[in-house]
Amino acid sequence: MKYPSRFACAALAWLAVSGALRSAEQDERLVKLAALWKSQRGEIATAHIKYRLFRQGRNHLAPLSPQQVYDLVTSANVAARPDALGRIASKLLRKEGPEGGAWEKMESFFEGSKSKEVMGGDAGMTQVFNGEANVEADRKNEQVMLFPPKVSRQYMVRLTDFRLVPPPDPEKFRIHSQGKGRLVLHAGASELTVSETTGVLYRSTTRIQGGIILQDVIQDAHVSYPGGILFPSLAAQAKYTRAGALSTISVFWVDEARFNVDLPKDTFAVTAPAKTNVFDQREPSKVRNFTLPHPTADVVKAADATAGLAEPAVRPSGSTRWVLLTVIAACSVLLLLTWALRPRQKAAA
Repeated sequence: MKYPSRFACAALAWLAVSGALRSAEQDERLVKLAALWKSQRGEIATAHIKYRLFRQGRNHLAPLSPQQVYDLVTSANVAARPDALGRIASKLLRKEGPEGGAWEKMESFFEGSKSKEVMGGDAGMTQVFNGEANVEADRKNEQVMLFPPKVSRQYMVRLTDFRLVPPPDPEKFRIHSQGKGRLVLHAGASELTVSETTGVLYRSTTRIQGGIILQDVIQDAHVSYPGGILFPSLAAQAKYTRAGALSTISVFWVDEARFNVDLPKDTFAVTAPAKTNVFDQREPSKVRNFTLPHPTADVVKAADATAGLAEPAVRPSGSTRWVLLTVIAACSVLLLLTWALRPRQKAAA
């Protein structure tokens, strides 16, 4: 029986030790990244962001590949070339239109779970979640709709749409490769590219069997804000078909941002002029609508104040109906007895 040589045993031992060292080093780097991510997730208490947004679906998009979209978005250099936004839109669209015409000017506010989105200025659309209800205000059509939490007709931009931070759990990831100050991490079907020193996310892809990218998040042109907050000026979320063609995309370009500032107390209150039609759907069993008789500084409070004035009639239950019938029958019997026992007048002589 042949036994491994001393050289072979030493080589195997060295491989085991070096593997353990690499694993320990990898674990240490992942722990540091997780600490950075945990800090980033808690560093923004309030935010006021002015930005431009491009969003389109499959019918209007050119069938670009994930790599084509990534190269287009990250090489635009919008900060140095303001016309780059128009070039991005024209390349993404199936049919070229006026440069810049596909971008919407937007404004968003965030504070805890509360959020507000304004599109088209004071005369456009406003969406608000005030912590208790979703509000959609259409200024042009003088209409406001109220919904319960997590219910809405339209998507409202979230803070994570501008900056996605990985979950601060080092156990979920393993380091796949590194280079130029960046680490490529794997977590199941996801691949993340992050900064080794700051932890900021540059890209996150979700793949299916065969390596086909179905979802892609791109974050670039990071800016350092007061308090050491690193925030991307450019963010994109793209989805692709199984054939690898662009299906939907949203691209954000931040023009101005302020973090951890005191927002006005009425930030998440929706104002409305007189004669605005309000459709209150917060309680599905009590859907109602009314017209504001006067201007209001808070549509939700105005709706609460008028809640008792326009509630639909409630059908009586079975027990209530039985009691009502009993009372009606008793009253009828009493009336008959009163009539039968009334004193009769003598006929005139």
